[in-house]
Amino acid sequence: MVLELIDEITRLARPGWLAIATTLLDGSAATQRRFANAADTVRAQSAADGLPHSVTMIGGTRQLNTYVLVWMSVPHPAQHARIRTSLFDYLRAKKHQMQTARAAGFLVDTHSGMVTDVLFDNRLPGADAELDWLAAEVGLQPLSAMPRSLPPPKARRRGR
Repeated sequence: MVLELIDEITRLARPGWLAIATTLLDGSAATQRRFANAADTVRAQSAADGLPHSVTMIGGTRQLNTYVLVWMSVPHPAQHARIRTSLFDYLRAKKHQMQTARAAGFLVDTHSGMVTDVLFDNRLPGADAELDWLAAEVGLQPLSAMPRSLPPPKARRRGR
């Protein structure tokens, strides 16, 4: 299913499409399923209430391959420009907050479920007062206020 998403991104040919496609393919099978299902999730939420919805995923194992991916629904085509601006602001602010190497945003048409636009940001992470202000402006919670949770430890195998 992630290949369909990559086909949509490739079809749009927006800046960063190749980096985004490789990020989507780099994940485990379970992570790729989450990527593939994100558009359906926001589409279904918007279809139910007529409001824009989003899903944000943050990952990577080393600084060089860290990412923020955001899917945001567009309930009505007339809202596209406004929601695109909102997504781009959120994307830049979240990437800065998390100090990731890259970020991508996907606008999803509520009626078709298709990705209609792709945004990409691969500016180098680092200090930036303007992005600090933007993070506050879009209402990001400070990292210190976010709950910290670790995955459960793996069970030890016998005989090792």
